[in-house]
Amino acid sequence: MAGMLYLFHGEDILAAREALDLLLREKIPPEVWDLAVSRLEGESLTPAALIEHCQALPFLSPCRAVIVEGLGKRLEQKGEGEAFLARLRDLLPRLPSSTLLIFWERARLAATHPLVGLVRPLGEVREFTPPRGQDLARWIAQEVRRQGAEITPAACDLLAATVGTDTWALRHEVEKLVTYVGPGGRIDERLVDELASEARLSDIFALVDAIGQQRRARAMLELRRLLQAGHHPLYILSMIVRQFRLLLEVKGLPAGERRPEAVARTLGLHPFVAEKVVNQAQRFSREELQRIYSRLVEVDREIKTGRRDGEVALELAVVEVAGRQ
Repeated sequence: MAGMLYLFHGEDILAAREALDLLLREKIPPEVWDLAVSRLEGESLTPAALIEHCQALPFLSPCRAVIVEGLGKRLEQKGEGEAFLARLRDLLPRLPSSTLLIFWERARLAATHPLVGLVRPLGEVREFTPPRGQDLARWIAQEVRRQGAEITPAACDLLAATVGTDTWALRHEVEKLVTYVGPGGRIDERLVDELASEARLSDIFALVDAIGQQRRARAMLELRRLLQAGHHPLYILSMIVRQFRLLLEVKGLPAGERRPEAVARTLGLHPFVAEKVVNQAQRFSREELQRIYSRLVEVDREIKTGRRDGEVALELAVVEVAGRQ
């Protein structure tokens, strides 16, 4: 019997994390995760190391889990990527029955991506797409109820317009709002406006503006303001990543569809946010946006895997991408 093989991909990181946690709980007792679960960084992983982890026998558990994050980009490269693919083609059909192998990509992979083509015939491919439009409003309402409160439709719409489709950031905002109103309380538009972020969103815009203008000192000042306001580094990072993802999406639109009203309609943004995004997108080339976005995703991984302290990682990233002024 072959091993268990999965590919998780897509931008809804919260949903992917929850699915991964559920899958691990189904297969391995949580009390032995430290011994039975290996997490590997795809950027530095060698084929030999992956094979070694996959062939290791489980200890105090019915199976062993191997989670590989961020391998997809390497597999698209010529030379090294092609060689890695060849090793995977040999490994995956012969995966030990006691091994649970999960590839996790924090971005959506095209149907033609080599990793999708490798996993689909042998295992399960799951795409995690963030909710949008009315689906996003329903997600917010359900999350508020799950945490023990109620929210008005207008408050749902405002929260979605302010925070966007990042469900991790939305959950953080909902926690703050529910804590404020208490169990059984009601969240309305006024409360969202007060607590959830016009000021914080303006600070995010100011930080991105400073990066676009290559004003390092100003960017660091805006970052420190966000940190001093008590926001968690991962929360700040999620908002910055979301902003640069929007800028990339705007750059990818045909020239005639980059007007604020068209962007608001196409990307499902509040008109105020769409206007700011359109103006900011003009400060960057597509290549600059891709470089910055890739660096921010790498910082996210560094923080979540404990390789770097959150505040330190954020400050280093801003220093790197914001120029010398």
